[in-house]
Amino acid sequence: MRYLLYAEDDIDPTLVLKIFNNGLELVQYLSDLKSTEPKPLVIFLDVNMPIWDGVRTLQTLKADAHFNIIPVIMWSTSTLQRDIDLAHRLGATAFLTKPIHHEDWLKVKAQLPQYFQNSGIRQIS
Repeated sequence: MRYLLYAEDDIDPTLVLKIFNNGLELVQYLSDLKSTEPKPLVIFLDVNMPIWDGVRTLQTLKADAHFNIIPVIMWSTSTLQRDIDLAHRLGATAFLTKPIHHEDWLKVKAQLPQYFQNSGIRQIS
């Protein structure tokens, strides 16, 4: 079983985590949102997904005026500079390499505030 854990001392009871199997599902969900419904605070996209990968999904999101302001963080096992550069060129707020070891997770956690500060969006903490 795989799952996510989130620890927070000031939990927003309205915060919801939605998980999609691929980028197409995510885009379809967003397209079905009514204009009165809130948009996501941030989108995490895996680069390598079936059906629609993260790059195609990012391109679709950034081409849509309704969704192009939502910060998108690309998430991948790739450390290739060309993948990182492509994600940034297409409008990703950040590109994070999936950590394998605990020490690497700590490095990613430490980098997140910098990404949000540099992007001009408020930090999610």
